[in-house]
Amino acid sequence: MSAYCTIDDIQAEIKALTLSTSTIPTLAQVTEFIDQESARINSFLTKRYTLPITGTESLLNLKRICIALVAWRVSDIISTRKQQMLPNGMISQDLAGATAYKAAIKELDGLQKGGVRLPDEVPANSSAGGSFFASGNSENDYKSKFDIDTQQW
Repeated sequence: MSAYCTIDDIQAEIKALTLSTSTIPTLAQVTEFIDQESARINSFLTKRYTLPITGTESLLNLKRICIALVAWRVSDIISTRKQQMLPNGMISQDLAGATAYKAAIKELDGLQKGGVRLPDEVPANSSAGGSFFASGNSENDYKSKFDIDTQQW
C-alpha cells in the first residue's frame, strides 16, 4: 500500500515539528499514522474506485485529506501531552474545532457515497460488488435482482 502523504508533508503542516525516536509522538508513530489514515482513505474508496488511485489530481486531493487526518492526530497527542493547545501559527489548519479533520471525513463520506468524485479517476464497475441494476429512481438508485419469497434456482 502506498501512503497518500509523507512525514515531510506533516512537518510542513505543523510548524516546528521535530520527529525522532525520543519525541512525542515519535517518528515511527507518525509514520504509522500516515499508513493507518491512508488505509482508512482506501476503505472509503474501495467500492467506488479501483485501487490504487493513480490520477494526479485525485492523488493531490487524497494527499490533502491524509495530511488533515494525520495532523489532527499528531496535534492531539502534542496538546494532550503538554496539556495545552498548540500556539497560533504553529499549524496551518484549525485544530481547536477539528475543522479540517471533520471536513476530511465529510469529503471521504462524499467520495464513498458518490456525491463527491475524484476528478481524474473512473469509478469502478458496480458489478464488482454484486449484481445490481439501475432503477432510474433517484431515491432508490440500485435494486437487488433477487426476489423475496420466490424460488430463484
